[in-house]
Amino acid sequence: METGEWIRTFQAHSSPVISLSFSPDGQILVSGSVNSTIKVWQLNENSNQPLHIIAHAHLSEVLSVAISPDGQTLVSGGADRAIKLWNLTTGTEKIPHILEGHAGRVWCVAISPDGTKIASASADYTVKIWDLKTGTILQTFTGHLGEVRAVAFSPNGNFLASGGDDLEIRLWQIQATNAA
Repeated sequence: METGEWIRTFQAHSSPVISLSFSPDGQILVSGSVNSTIKVWQLNENSNQPLHIIAHAHLSEVLSVAISPDGQTLVSGGADRAIKLWNLTTGTEKIPHILEGHAGRVWCVAISPDGTKIASASADYTVKIWDLKTGTILQTFTGHLGEVRAVAFSPNGNFLASGGDDLEIRLWQIQATNAA
């Protein structure tokens, strides 16, 4: 970043790459593709081979990927309206594996700074907050007048920003969850 010097190229996928995410330690890069494939790359090796290939991760395009702050969980959102959870270390399905509740493409997923929640932005004009551990929907935000394409948690996890086709950015208050 300091010099802008090119470091490395991966011949990553056989179709366009449309989502990327770094692990918190910067050692892993995850890529999602139009052909429904997710690949996990170990960056501290000189290999151009992925650490894991998750073929058919979604029924169609992998539109978004996010890695939990502890580097253990990969969350993916797809054009198939599903959100899926993966074990980043092994590349295998995590339980709960499939979170369903959107009626349109899941354009973007994000994980809260404390690693307990997932936010999703969808073509169904909604934003949802999910419990990462159980897969339950905690909150649904409505009000956008078009597809919602982006979500981001604030650094303290108390707010969520969303933006989309209605040309607006909305700021939402996240409900506090009580620890059991």
